[in-house]
Amino acid sequence: MAIKRSESWSWMNDVMPFVAMLMITCFDMSVLTIVKAAMNDGMPSIVYIVYHDALGMLILLPFYIIGICRNDRRPPLSFHLLFRFFVLGLLGLCLYQVLAYEGVYYSSPTMASALQNLTPANTFLIAVAFRMEKIDIRSSSSLAKLSGTIIAISGAMLFTFYQGPEIFHKNLSPDSSNQLHLSRPSDWIFGGLILVAGGVVGAIWNVLQSATAREYSDQRTIVFFFCLFGTIQCIVLSPFLEPDLNAWVLQPGIGMIAVVFGAVFSVVFRSTAITWCLEKKGPVFVAMFSPLSIVIAVIMGVTFLGDSLHLGSAIGAVIVATGFYTVMWGQAKEKNMLPMAARDDLSTLDEPCSSDQTSPLILSKNESNCYNMAIKRSEAWSWMNDVMPFVAMLMITCSDMSALTIVKAAMNDGMASIVYVVYHDVLGMLILLPFYIIGICRNDRRPQLSFHLLFRFFILGLLGLCLNQVLANEGVYYSSPTMASALQNLAPANTFLIAVAFRMEKIDIRSSSSLAKLSGTIIAISGAMLFTFYQGPEIFHKNMSPDSSNQLHLSRPSDWIFGGLILIAGGVVGAIWNVLQSATAREFSDQRTIVFFFCLFGTIQCIVLSPFLEPDLNAWALQPGIGMIAVVYGAVFSVVFRSTAITWCLEKKGPVFVAMFSPLSIVIAVILGVTFLGDSLHLGSAIGAVIVATGFYTVMWGQAKEKNMLPMTTRVDLNTLDQQGSSDQTSPLILSKNESNR
Repeated sequence: MAIKRSESWSWMNDVMPFVAMLMITCFDMSVLTIVKAAMNDGMPSIVYIVYHDALGMLILLPFYIIGICRNDRRPPLSFHLLFRFFVLGLLGLCLYQVLAYEGVYYSSPTMASALQNLTPANTFLIAVAFRMEKIDIRSSSSLAKLSGTIIAISGAMLFTFYQGPEIFHKNLSPDSSNQLHLSRPSDWIFGGLILVAGGVVGAIWNVLQSATAREYSDQRTIVFFFCLFGTIQCIVLSPFLEPDLNAWVLQPGIGMIAVVFGAVFSVVFRSTAITWCLEKKGPVFVAMFSPLSIVIAVIMGVTFLGDSLHLGSAIGAVIVATGFYTVMWGQAKEKNMLPMAARDDLSTLDEPCSSDQTSPLILSKNESNCYNMAIKRSEAWSWMNDVMPFVAMLMITCSDMSALTIVKAAMNDGMASIVYVVYHDVLGMLILLPFYIIGICRNDRRPQLSFHLLFRFFILGLLGLCLNQVLANEGVYYSSPTMASALQNLAPANTFLIAVAFRMEKIDIRSSSSLAKLSGTIIAISGAMLFTFYQGPEIFHKNMSPDSSNQLHLSRPSDWIFGGLILIAGGVVGAIWNVLQSATAREFSDQRTIVFFFCLFGTIQCIVLSPFLEPDLNAWALQPGIGMIAVVYGAVFSVVFRSTAITWCLEKKGPVFVAMFSPLSIVIAVILGVTFLGDSLHLGSAIGAVIVATGFYTVMWGQAKEKNMLPMTTRVDLNTLDQQGSSDQTSPLILSKNESNR
């Protein structure tokens, strides 16, 4: 079933928009973090806004002028329209940015990213006030928008007025400017109120630009004039907000970096990429990345700004995101119930992309240029079939790396890796066992088992569940979760090489797909070697106490290399298992029986092997603490939640969709390692990770291209071999074979 769904997934139309939106979200929060650091360093917000807008306008101006000159069918302009553009520039580009950045100055990028998710709710309320929207309590879509608005506003109020106890705290020096702003509740509340006011201004602008877009069809002209008016208005307003001429002298440093980085990435790159993503996937796809910005802002704030994460902020952010998705669901449901013409009328009003915190008018109106085309493409995007699989895969990736980080902390605290493996497998097996037994008993058409098949299951359990986990966790112990997450992206390359060695795959140098897989394999292995044998200078360093166990492991190059070699060996074992389980799946069609027996054999093998790897009985006494947390968290999230969610995602979207999230785990592992384990980020590791990810995507592209060239029956045969769910570093057989059930 997954194969049929994955047919519609092409590299340029599906994978690249996903990668582009991830990059946009990361760049948005990076810009906001750098701007916050620049303002903490003394740069006034209006100075940044003026320089940022002027530089961005200068970069984009030639393209706008060329586009306007080439459009011979442009409707004539009137004074009324120019005045409308003037008001739009005042509201969206001038006032919105002033309020947004002033709010960030008094609060944090985390609050800004959370409260920007109020945009659909604010727009809905303003549209109701302007009688452009009606509330029908008998309509599920109207009730969803109303309840989502109430939920989002409640979360925003909680986020603003209640911080609560600290969940995570990073010690700062007493004179730290970040600590100064975050330690004043009055400033925090004031900043939140400013951000809420900015959101209301943005919502009013959203409604007005909707009416303007219906009245004047040439979007490029609208963009040009209100960007021009907005930039001029910022310049005119600037002497009143910052009369000190010395503040306008831009010195080399964080301020100049913020201006250039913001202009290039927030304006040029973002506007181009968002427009392209809207054209390819539609507004629902673009909008669903918005709550992800909260997570990225929290991590960047904690890591680089020294922010503290509070309970009230975390709960408020979750509530706001819930309200955001509820309103978005109501909008999507309402559009699906309307005829096409009515949807075109609502398109600009409902546009979710206008919530950017940096230059909403430049971005959103340029984005809405593609809206009519995007509406048609977005029809294929439904909540359960597209949005929820995306959210589920993000949760899986985060929970995987969280589990690996917790396991690393437990091993640094003295827990032996085999102890974790045994307890983790036994607990996970006990949880899943009843479901497997029920499924096996209900399957009356199950093929007959033979001694040969049972021996095959035994070998699969030995390779995948026992040896792979022992090698993976031992490799993490000597290196880091970052290296494990990077080297797990070798799985397609290793599987390709093993398949060639077993003569299950042929290399045809005349075939672009075969060349892609071969070159991707070489690239990925080269990146893995660089990651393992060359750390290079530190890019980011977190000071730790001399007796820190994390520092101990990371300061020994021999341990780092040894851990990397163990992880590579584990990857080779996993690739051999991948080929063998492919052959087994063709020979024995009942996947649930395969899962049950090799999980059973693998768990028993781990138990039998454990006394030889850890003979000390005291090490097996599991005390309350990080070790017990690691076992329970790993069993619940890495086994139960992950296997269920991956299976569902494979059924909904296919293996290509599931596989493309794998390189994202490297970024999450780096951030978690730096934040919670005190890891240092090295240049060699960063370059190696990028090279490995490039090789991974190259091999995946070759596999996808090859499948599209084959008949349907052959694709089904190749499905299990190419499935990338098997690259998990914790319990590949439990997860992957359950996943391949689909």
